[in-house]
Amino acid sequence: MKTLVINGSPNGRNGNTEIICRQFIKGMNAPAEIRYVAEEDAATLAAYTEGFDRLLFFFPLYVNAMPGIVKRLFEHMRADGEKGVGYFIQSGFEEAFQSDWLLAILRNFNTRMGYQDLGMVVAGGMGGVRFMSERMGRSKTISTLFARLQRAGELYGQTGTFDRETIRQFGQPYRFTEGQVRQGRLLRKLGVTKIPWILMLRKKKAFQKRLDKPFGT
Repeated sequence: MKTLVINGSPNGRNGNTEIICRQFIKGMNAPAEIRYVAEEDAATLAAYTEGFDRLLFFFPLYVNAMPGIVKRLFEHMRADGEKGVGYFIQSGFEEAFQSDWLLAILRNFNTRMGYQDLGMVVAGGMGGVRFMSERMGRSKTISTLFARLQRAGELYGQTGTFDRETIRQFGQPYRFTEGQVRQGRLLRKLGVTKIPWILMLRKKKAFQKRLDKPFGT
């Protein structure tokens, strides 16, 4: 089983997707190569994927769809009835249903290309992974997430697929309950949800400019 991990984030090595990929591979306990769509010519990378039995795409949800660079890569890939392809989609949305449209597109793509479906994982609430890693160190929150990602990699190494346990765990919550919606509104009203972004703006020395309107009239 020869697996190629493909980071489809436009941020390449500097985004949340990179952290997720690295923790997943750490759990695999086997060498795995990562290629970056943002760094390579689409046609060249598509040709390179032909040397692998399995492809695992990791990328963020962009406006309920895939990043444009991933779509461009897909346009250069060839049909192959022997190849297995899986997807790990991460987003800042907490609810997994936000990725439903994209999942339908990916299933259709796999079917049209003849690819074996290795599973599709939707991981919500990932918008602050990089921030949490930098600021929180080995906090319980980030440690739990990393353990889950490593476990997902371990299970993939054993089964060659994104197993049901991985898909179920990361796919929660699918939709918020009414109680969770009310709690979220309260947190937003108190300003708790803005704290990570305020800290980031201050780090970038942009907090005082947050209300600027460079394109305003």
